[in-house]
Amino acid sequence: MPAGFLGTRNNDQEVNIMRIDQVATKACAIIAIVTTTTIWSNGAVRADAFREGSLTIVHDFEGFTGAGFAPTPGPGQLDSDAIIVEGLSDGVLPFGGAAGTGDFARGASAGGVTTGGVYAFDVSNGGPVNRALGVQPIGSDFTPGGVTFRVRNLTGHDVVEIVSSFRIYAYNDAGRAGAIVWAHARDDGPFTDFGESVLSPETAAADPTWSVLIEHRVSIPFDSPLPDGAAFSFRFRGDDASGTGSRDEFAFDDVTFTAIVPEPASVAPLAVAALWCRPRRRRSMLASDRSNASCPHP
Repeated sequence: MPAGFLGTRNNDQEVNIMRIDQVATKACAIIAIVTTTTIWSNGAVRADAFREGSLTIVHDFEGFTGAGFAPTPGPGQLDSDAIIVEGLSDGVLPFGGAAGTGDFARGASAGGVTTGGVYAFDVSNGGPVNRALGVQPIGSDFTPGGVTFRVRNLTGHDVVEIVSSFRIYAYNDAGRAGAIVWAHARDDGPFTDFGESVLSPETAAADPTWSVLIEHRVSIPFDSPLPDGAAFSFRFRGDDASGTGSRDEFAFDDVTFTAIVPEPASVAPLAVAALWCRPRRRRSMLASDRSNASCPHP
């Protein structure tokens, strides 16, 4: 979780993230700007845009069952306005498209599959179920291929930076190494690689299990801000790396995006005004308790 953020998870379905960009505490004046997360939860919450008061998006895939993609997702589906998978033999799925059969909807599995396509993999290795968005590459699927996330800036403000974190798993049950790289783009522009990658092992494990290849966090500052209404994309691209024969499965989990917006100009004068207040014991205040407290006269 990025520095400066406080979070709690409730029943693995809801994440509340609070960001305090500016707090001035002198006497009775406390100034706070609080934002809460938008999360993906079986299509119940839109995860295709940063919005005012919702600057963090979390994809944990707990409600995903490998039932496909749709712009208004049904049970077990993913929102195709926010996520698509590319490089499958059953055709092209554009953002906002629908696909509920074949390569795009291979169902749920604990790993060890051989049919190419998109799965909801349980990466817990026999523990409490932990779903992730997964792919089984074969000669005609995901070689190469991509998992692309898109988020629009609908905050009403410029976004100056986006911070992303993610976890990539592999199920090493085959004798061909696969590679995953990640890249970003804005609007419909070209993707820029981060120059980083992970590989699954070339030699198959005797007793394969899900293993974490990388748990990573990246920051994408913009030379020119991402304006309101513009889109940002983040892509995991996969392909063969070395070896022969069948291919390992990959899974992506806990993919998050946090938008960084400039502090409102109105905060600075309020913070300066707070310094006139008589120093007193610091107290906390949540958004629901935020009010214009008046300072006592000396």
